[in-house]
Amino acid sequence: MGDLSPLLELSPDKRRHVLSALAALARFTGRYEEFKRLKRRYGIKVEKPSKIMAQIDSSDLKSLAEWIHRAREILGVFIDFILATGMRPSEAIESFNLIKELHEKGRLRDYYKDGWLEHFRYEKLFLRRTKKVYVSYCPREIVTAVTEYPEKLSVEKIRHRLEEIKPLRLKQIRKLWASHMTKHLTEPEINMIQGRVGKSVFMQHYFNPSYVTDLRNRIEKGVKSLFTMIASLGVTPVTSEKS
Repeated sequence: MGDLSPLLELSPDKRRHVLSALAALARFTGRYEEFKRLKRRYGIKVEKPSKIMAQIDSSDLKSLAEWIHRAREILGVFIDFILATGMRPSEAIESFNLIKELHEKGRLRDYYKDGWLEHFRYEKLFLRRTKKVYVSYCPREIVTAVTEYPEKLSVEKIRHRLEEIKPLRLKQIRKLWASHMTKHLTEPEINMIQGRVGKSVFMQHYFNPSYVTDLRNRIEKGVKSLFTMIASLGVTPVTSEKS
């Protein structure tokens, strides 16, 4: 009939499947060019599923929130730090310890400015050959809590202290962060924050003071809403920790 308007009422997932089926039918009947013209007329595009959304959908959000709650009872400051920044666990440990070290030397300002942890200033730690992280937003209160934490952390310490709530789900927190931030950031911005752009791309297109201000405002809202969402699942942030 040449009427694709019913597709506009479908969910993105259903629309994708129906379009795939119609494309196969159009090819079989020799009407594929007509089918493409109809798609353009109705402004319909095939929407690919977001990889980061697929990753978080594959895990139980409620279960992850409960794990975060239990982990906070043991390592509250570190868990909140990784939840706010969305860094890889190894990067979060390096950053956590660097914050403490620079604070003790009175040089935290060299690393933490206007809500941003500027990892790119410490290339040997954060700009590795295959995995990189350039900047991370982190609320002042969490950074202050890190400076007041009684010791530096290591992979071994974290694994030992979270032994009772295995398996470790720190990598899933990173996926949760990326999935949630799709409501506040563009995909290129998420990729930049999580270190999935080249160094030259970062310096040419992202490290701009006026742009960073707008980005900070949106990511700040995103982080606040992420913590609120976790709380809405029955999880209350923990302020005290076990030693």
